[in-house]
Amino acid sequence: MEKILTIVIPTYNMQDYLRRCLDSLIVPEEQMQHLKVLVVNDGSKDNSSAIAHEYQDKYPDTFRVIDKENGNYGSCMNAALRIAKGKYFRTLDSDDWFSKTEYIEFVHDLSLTDADMLMCERYIYYSAVDKMVKCSFESGVTKRKDLDIESVDWTYNSIKNNIFVNSICYKTDLIRKSGLQWTEKVFYSDNEYDYFPSKIAKTIRFVDIPVYVYWIGREGQSVGPDTLLKNYRSFQLVGTKILEDFLETADP
Repeated sequence: MEKILTIVIPTYNMQDYLRRCLDSLIVPEEQMQHLKVLVVNDGSKDNSSAIAHEYQDKYPDTFRVIDKENGNYGSCMNAALRIAKGKYFRTLDSDDWFSKTEYIEFVHDLSLTDADMLMCERYIYYSAVDKMVKCSFESGVTKRKDLDIESVDWTYNSIKNNIFVNSICYKTDLIRKSGLQWTEKVFYSDNEYDYFPSKIAKTIRFVDIPVYVYWIGREGQSVGPDTLLKNYRSFQLVGTKILEDFLETADP
């Protein structure tokens, strides 16, 4: 069965959250047969691998586990891209999850598009106050229509607020053609996904379906101020890589 979507889940010592993440991807068989979920275990020291293998054993046509030595996020993404076969490609952090109803609707919408790049609405869950916030597109944004990317008005705040890895889905072939190789053994290389494939995308589709639930509030999270400070050199390295490429390829 041809796969329409590959979902990549990098995981490192996330046994306390991984089941919630993977359970959110269990949908009716008519959808699951079109999906491939690659759980990339990045040398976890806990039970993450064993948990992931439970899902592979139960749903072998959909779930696949890749066990590898620790190399951080970028190495997980590079390993997954090498074997991804779905027409589209997107990521899901193992401490986050998909909203199941919207996820089912999103998979259906993928069958209606041939856009190079899709940008979805998303939820942000603030655990400290137990509040879910929907990041919606403004009414002026053309939704569920394949658009020439040059025609898009990028000044809409709702578009700028959704230029994040957890909102973006690309054609798998487009990512490969872009030459993206995530930087390994550093943090924050997910920002490379936002930038490099989008450079060569010709068409885009704005999808008013908030699939991704992005959890803010977990201790030790990479977006936390203490973690950002600790890993500042990684942030600088990735940012410099993107900036140098932009300056090199920008019109004079």
